[in-house]
Amino acid sequence: MTSLRDKNQIVASGWWTSLSTSTQNVIYRTPGEAGQTQEGDLYINTGNALEGSAGEVSRFGISSLRPEEFEIGQTVDLDDGMQLTVEESGDYRLTSPEPFGRRGERIFVTAEIPRVSRLRTTATF
Repeated sequence: MTSLRDKNQIVASGWWTSLSTSTQNVIYRTPGEAGQTQEGDLYINTGNALEGSAGEVSRFGISSLRPEEFEIGQTVDLDDGMQLTVEESGDYRLTSPEPFGRRGERIFVTAEIPRVSRLRTTATF
């Protein structure tokens, strides 16, 4: 069964979850200043909290104590004038009136991750 799953699924859940879609809590850290662009007076950081993996985000948060605090599509006010929006696909947009620091912001997402149906290229038989 392990040969049917990618490394993130192997370390995060048991083999039996490969048989169906599973709900997973994912922690993502934005790239901070390394990923910022500027649009007018705002600094923008965009990306995907699922890091391009298939899945649908159902809720998100900015604290490990409340990882499902916000609804998808909701724009949330963070410290220092920053705002965060997360979409169902995992795409996020983080804006700030000041440049981002070296360390990015954490985003907690709850997502439905589909089973992996392809063989890993490193599988041996």
